[in-house]
Amino acid sequence: AVYNICKEVKETNTKMNQFCCFMENGFLEDGIDIILETFFEYLKENIKTKLVIKLPNYSTLCSNAFPMHNNMSKENKLFSIKQKILNDRHLLNEKIRNLSLEDNIILIEKNLNIKSITELVAKSDSLIHAGRGCIVSPQVYMAIQMNKNVIIAKHHLLHKDLKDYCNIINSTKNDVYKELNIPASCMNIMYNANRIEKNDLLDGMKSSCKKMDKNTKDMFYENGINHIKTYVVG
Repeated sequence: AVYNICKEVKETNTKMNQFCCFMENGFLEDGIDIILETFFEYLKENIKTKLVIKLPNYSTLCSNAFPMHNNMSKENKLFSIKQKILNDRHLLNEKIRNLSLEDNIILIEKNLNIKSITELVAKSDSLIHAGRGCIVSPQVYMAIQMNKNVIIAKHHLLHKDLKDYCNIINSTKNDVYKELNIPASCMNIMYNANRIEKNDLLDGMKSSCKKMDKNTKDMFYENGINHIKTYVVG
C-alpha cells in the first residue's frame, strides 16, 4: 500500500529546514518530550528550522466509539481516554512554551487519509520516529520510499535491510511505568519501554541517511508481494 501510494505523490527536493513527527499514541508514548528537547538544541545552530507535529482530531470520538451504547454509557467508557487526551495536549503545549518553541512548531490536528499523510511526509526532508514502543508506523515506510532522512531508534521493529536507509540511533531499556510516568502495578511492572538517546538523536538530525534507488524499491515491493502470496497459499 505504501509503495503504490508513494508513486502517486510527487517527491520534493527540500533543504534541511523542516522535520516532521507523529503524536498518535501519546506525548510520552511517542517520545515527543525527547524530540522537543533535542529540537531545542538543534535550533541553536539552525534557527529557521520548523518541526511539524501531526496529531489526531478527537472531536468525533464520542459519535464514533461504542455505536450501540447510549450517550451516558459512552461518556462513562470514554472518560479516562478523554482525560488522557487532555493531559497529553497539556504536556505538549507546556513543553513547547517552556522551551520557547512557539515560532518553530507547526501543530496539525486533523484526521488524514493515507495519501494526505504521504503528502505531509513529502513536504518535510526528515522524519523522526522516536516512540518508546517497538512498533513502526506506516509513515516510516513512506519516508524511506521518498528518500527522506529517516531517524529511528534501534529498538524499533524494522526489516534489517530497510535499516540501511535510516539513521539508527541508540536507545536504553527502562521500566515502562517510569517512562510513562504512571504508578507501578502488577499489570505493568514486568514491561519495558525504550528511551532514545538525545545526543544520538541530535547527530541524526544533523546528518543524512543512504538513499534508496528505484531498483531497490521495486525489489522490496516484489519480495513483499511474493511473501504475501506464499503466506496466503501456504
